Amino acid sequence: AITGAAGNVGSMLRGDLRIDNDRSRGISASAHVDPVYGQLIADQTVQFSYFARDPLDFTGYDAVVHLAALTDTVESFAKPDEYSFTNYHGTIRVAEAAKKAGAHLIFPSTPPQVNGTAPDGIPIRGWVRYKGKTPYEQSKVDAEEYLTDNYPADRLTILRLGTVFGFSPGMKFQTVVHKLCKQAVEGKPLTVWRTALAQTRPYLYIGDLVDTINRVAEMRIPGVFNVQSTGASVGDIVETIQERIPQVQVDYVDSPSANGLSFDLDCRKLRHFGLDKHWTRTAVLRKGIGEVL
Repeated sequence: AITGAAGNVGSMLRGDLRIDNDRSRGISASAHVDPVYGQLIADQTVQFSYFARDPLDFTGYDAVVHLAALTDTVESFAKPDEYSFTNYHGTIRVAEAAKKAGAHLIFPSTPPQVNGTAPDGIPIRGWVRYKGKTPYEQSKVDAEEYLTDNYPADRLTILRLGTVFGFSPGMKFQTVVHKLCKQAVEGKPLTVWRTALAQTRPYLYIGDLVDTINRVAEMRIPGVFNVQSTGASVGDIVETIQERIPQVQVDYVDSPSANGLSFDLDCRKLRHFGLDKHWTRTAVLRKGIGEVL
């Protein structure tokens, strides 16, 4: 079963779900997508329903992938209660239903965010609890801590994701890669914080994420895993876009970056369990950006 089936990752995962079930179930809180996604899911023998209308009952499902969430970091400052309600209390509701059904719960979370100044190049480990800097991050942190404390550990997988990029039917334009791609396609200058140009951050190609979720669902591997395809700077993203659209201009803005530190995610645990077995190995940033453009 997939919550958030009409969203960025869910809309991609439902078309490539490899778990051995007679049927799968897609759940969305967005009724307005029914005419489009309801039909698409029906074509793939995936049952479609809404949070608001249907009681959550995962009886008979081997795994629940909880993707439903509000994810706009900037918006979360204006709507902290809404983000807490959806991302924290919504997770509790899904967890209770999944626990009752005896299902394996897969929960994508956010990576630890680094504050202050420290030597660059230090990977961030995926098993350390942390404090979110934004209402969005904090709502995911709170949800993760609830699951860690209340869900059976042998049936819980937490995936701490780098910034997801690449095309999907439910693609949004909230993150830096997709925002810059949208500006380029619209013929607008790319708006880049000058202080962030060289900072390296973790990015995750959506195809790699879908493969990892499938492998976790198939193998029932519990634990906390960092998930990152590549480290890249905003400068790398701009250069990759300019390879496709050479005439695009860049507007540098002197706003201070909220985080002055480059960082990567420590993904050794992920590789140890073979959860990256079928990943895109070369030019992954170019591949994902090319799909969006």
